Amino acid sequence: MGKSSNFNPQHENFYTRLGLEEIASSVEIKRAFFNAVKIYPPEKDPENSKLIREAYDTLIHSIARSEYDTRNKFGDVLANLEINLNDSVEDEDIDEQIRILKKILNIAPKLGIYRNRLGNAFMEKEQYGYAKTQYVKAHNQDLENPVYILNMGYAESERPYGNYQEAENLFRKAWDLDKDDYSPPRALASLYYEKLDQKRKAHAVLDEAIEADGVLDFKDFFCIYDKIHFYALAHNKSGLARELKRVKSVASKKEEKEFAGFMLYNTGEQLFDLRIFDLSVEFLKTAHLLLPSDSDIENFYNECRKQAKLLKNVEKVLDSDRIHEIVKGLIGLYASRYYGEIDPDEFVTQMEKFKAVLTNVMDTEPDSTEVKESFKYIRQYHKDVYNLNSGFFDILLDFPSATSVGHSCPHCGDHVRVAKYDYGNYECPHCYKSISYGSGGYTKAGGGYTSGSSDWCFIATAVYEDYNHPQVLTLREFRDKIMSTKSWSRNLIEIYYKNSPPIAGFLKNHRFLSGFTRVMLLNPIIQFIRKIMKYTEWQSNEQKKGE
Repeated sequence: MGKSSNFNPQHENFYTRLGLEEIASSVEIKRAFFNAVKIYPPEKDPENSKLIREAYDTLIHSIARSEYDTRNKFGDVLANLEINLNDSVEDEDIDEQIRILKKILNIAPKLGIYRNRLGNAFMEKEQYGYAKTQYVKAHNQDLENPVYILNMGYAESERPYGNYQEAENLFRKAWDLDKDDYSPPRALASLYYEKLDQKRKAHAVLDEAIEADGVLDFKDFFCIYDKIHFYALAHNKSGLARELKRVKSVASKKEEKEFAGFMLYNTGEQLFDLRIFDLSVEFLKTAHLLLPSDSDIENFYNECRKQAKLLKNVEKVLDSDRIHEIVKGLIGLYASRYYGEIDPDEFVTQMEKFKAVLTNVMDTEPDSTEVKESFKYIRQYHKDVYNLNSGFFDILLDFPSATSVGHSCPHCGDHVRVAKYDYGNYECPHCYKSISYGSGGYTKAGGGYTSGSSDWCFIATAVYEDYNHPQVLTLREFRDKIMSTKSWSRNLIEIYYKNSPPIAGFLKNHRFLSGFTRVMLLNPIIQFIRKIMKYTEWQSNEQKKGE
């Protein structure tokens, strides 16, 4: 047997990394690699996984293995360069790595593993053309090594205005050389999904890799992980649910449970960030079942459950028929801020708009009562939603009683607001028709003029564009103090009452005629009326003196 029992991924010797002896067979190398991956999966322990993968990629291919064995016996110069190279890797000095690798290749130009490492260094520098050149040279030394072909595909995919067709061909060629390797199908699926926007093809490739040997086992986890990632990006809940079932069916051994728990935790985190809380809960729940002693998973699972409940309750409030519309708007705005879906400055701007509207709403019945009843209902049945800003909502609940009342005009349907309990006849500021306000709300005024009512001045209001314009107030005063005292003039008021609204509406929509009426007709009439009122007032004072 050429196998040892322990892995040591940090060791400089590739055989020792995989727990193997130098006489290990290719079957033993492959078995050791997949067992090591269970302990050092790339998504959970990328550093050690990279070292394990480096050892495997070198030893599993006969030519690369031969090169490696030759390199180990090459001499002190190469050994010293290796030490310097490892130091530069530890220091993350890419330029120094490139310099040392070039020296090594000057000494041993046919060692493909160093060509490959030099290509990887150029990839780090985003010098994809230089990287491709090194991978090609390594490939020419070992035509059956899929690693070099795979890396050539990465170089083509990542270069500006990438050569995606060539990358696709290279990924497939690498996959054809080793159907057990999950890296080429993952690279191909990523190319389809992220570069070519071919989502179905991406999933088809991953499914092909998962189902290749007819057995669902640990090495399929990595392709399942990619499918989960793609489904999460697409908010595809049914796809995520299917892959969750797959994970549950595979994770049985300790190492598998640890990686599956880690994978599910990461996915739950991703779904949490995407605000897909219901599925995030499911993934974290499964992760917690697999790793019940992991406090991080447990705490995040509980937090996610809390957020899922809050979002569900927010949606209930927004869909409820018993919640006032302005309350729904406020809840939606505070929820957007809570989940970070709105810029802080935009939130302040929107709140200022809401406050301006609230000033009127909270001083107008029945809206004021309906708003308060809405908040009482939310506080009782959806406390977590109320706590989005309980302080502000408490202020609204304690708001003073409304001094106004607002209902729809029985004529045009627009909102009309008047003083609360000030019953009588009014003029709709929208259609200029008369309405009657009583304990039952608004009704169409039943004909006839009522002294002290605020209707009658339809045309003047339309012309002067202000219900409280001084000229309009003069006409009302003339009506109430003089015309309402004579039977014949009251009849004139009733005639005006019945016929003036259409004229007022017409003038409101024709600015030129409105101005003409104001200047040529109403202004002279009002000037004359004021003289009459002064005379009447003088006459009344004289009578009082005589008495």
